[in-house]
Amino acid sequence: AFSWSNGIYIAGGYMGSLKREKRFECYIEANNQWESMGIELEEALEASSFLLNEDKLLFIGGRIHSGDTDKIWSYDVGNGFDAFHGGKVGNLKMARCLHKTCQIDKNNFLVLGGNCFDNLFETFNYDKEKNIIVNNGEKSYDFIQIVFRRNVRKYFNVSNLHKDMVVL
Repeated sequence: AFSWSNGIYIAGGYMGSLKREKRFECYIEANNQWESMGIELEEALEASSFLLNEDKLLFIGGRIHSGDTDKIWSYDVGNGFDAFHGGKVGNLKMARCLHKTCQIDKNNFLVLGGNCFDNLFETFNYDKEKNIIVNNGEKSYDFIQIVFRRNVRKYFNVSNLHKDMVVL
C-alpha cells in the first residue's frame, strides 16, 4: 500500500481471494470507499516492496505464481494512472520477498532482508532517463554491511542476546 495524490493505493496481494492478484484499488477518503482502478500489474504479485521516485513507481522483488522473484518493475505515474504501463527495469542479485526498501537519496536505494540468508543488503541506482536499475556492486554492499554491523554492536547489548543468535 502507498499514499499518493488523493488516495491510499494497494496493488497485488490477496484481495479477498485465495490467489495472488494483479489489480490496483484505491481508497478515496472523501467517498469513504475502495474503488477498483481498472489497471493491473504485469504479474500477480505479493510480498513486494516499492518506491515512489518522482513520477515512477518501482515494485521490487516479491512473490509471483512461480515463486519468489528478483524482478524490478517500473510504472510511470507522471500522468496519473490514465496512461499506466509497467515494464521490467532490472533484477535483484537474488529472488526475495518480505524485504524492505529504503530510498538513500534521489536515485539510490537499499534493499534489506527478506527471505534470504546470505545476501542481506543490496544497493541500486535508478537511472530515470534510461529507466533502468543498476546494481551499485560489492563496494557499496561492503560499506553498508560494515555500517550495519557497527551499529548493531553499538545499539544492542551483546551480553543479552539469545545464545543461538549470531553476533556480527
